[in-house]
Amino acid sequence: MRFPSLEDGGAVAARASYTGQQGDMTSRRWFHPNISGLEAETLLLTHGVHGSFLARPSKSNPGDFTLSVRRHDEVTHIKIQNTGDFYDLYGGETFATLAELVQYYTEQQGLLREKNGDVIELKYPLNSQDPTSERWYHGHLSGREAEKLLLEKGKPGSFLVRESQSKPGDFVLSVLTSEEKLENGERKSRVTHVMIRFQPDGKYDVGGGERFDTLTDLLEHYKKNPMVEKSGAVVHLKQPFNATRINAANIESRVRELNKMADNTEKAKQGFWEEFEMLQQQECKLLYPRKEGQRPENKSKNRYKNILPCKYVVPLV
Repeated sequence: MRFPSLEDGGAVAARASYTGQQGDMTSRRWFHPNISGLEAETLLLTHGVHGSFLARPSKSNPGDFTLSVRRHDEVTHIKIQNTGDFYDLYGGETFATLAELVQYYTEQQGLLREKNGDVIELKYPLNSQDPTSERWYHGHLSGREAEKLLLEKGKPGSFLVRESQSKPGDFVLSVLTSEEKLENGERKSRVTHVMIRFQPDGKYDVGGGERFDTLTDLLEHYKKNPMVEKSGAVVHLKQPFNATRINAANIESRVRELNKMADNTEKAKQGFWEEFEMLQQQECKLLYPRKEGQRPENKSKNRYKNILPCKYVVPLV
């Protein structure tokens, strides 16, 4: 299947995600992609406190969003306009991403007000759960961060799924493709980003073709049926690039996932052991070699004799 990657047909989305890098929040778990206004009120009144908030797609204006905020024992819904170029509250400041808008009004307390002048406080994001506990899901990870991870530690065919920064509620499949030969003769790997759309009926697709009930079903399909970029390059999904950080709300489901045994029983390893091995294989980037901590002049300051203490002696040559 041919698809528009973010490098060609989706270039606007890619630019939007990068312009929002600096202003993005450390977590976007406050975005709930598939709940109604009534469900938002129930969540906030049941699990939130005064100042708790969440963002969700607008049911009345598809493409727009709604910010739902608990204020004492009531919930206020604030419309967020998405023009395609920017986000705003139907006037006032404009923002490149939804995350920038939420961060701005979270940090600038007192600017968000009712028509009567009452302040609307955004204090505590009400987190949603990740759409899957699969270890290839990295949640809030930018395009640049995904590229850095895959280029530094991945292999051709390594892939991960992350939240879309430019289109909240959608996802992005980032894949490390085979090496390309450059004009100077050098070979260089690159990362392809494919937008995964989450439809109002709860289905997932990549902008055409089949639709799937879950992200896992979608990936399993394209593992067996590789996608083809407009350039003609084939995108193979060979091995998942697993995440080692998780959303606190998903700890139980992640533990169950890590406890699953590998398909190959001869080399079966639990997920916990795989992640431990991966951490052990990471390149050690120390300022000084291990032997410096083992020198006689440093041993007394170094309990385990393998690292340098804060006060150490390095012999001059």
